[in-house]
Amino acid sequence: HHHVNNCQYIRMGADYLPEGFEIRQMRQNIRSRHCLETFFYPAVKLEMGKVTVALSAENGEPYAIVEFMSA
Repeated sequence: HHHVNNCQYIRMGADYLPEGFEIRQMRQNIRSRHCLETFFYPAVKLEMGKVTVALSAENGEPYAIVEFMSA
């Protein structure tokens, strides 16, 4: 069906991690499923020890939110 699977959302989010960021824990919240041809507009929030990446539609509605926590 060419849908984006959970692993692909994680990989897309990981593309926005800072250099040298070591992942200790990760969680994701899938809001809706989409095809591989869908355009994703990322929004990245950097906090001490945590990076949150929202993969959203053009209007800002998130498809998936992935959080990465470091050690």
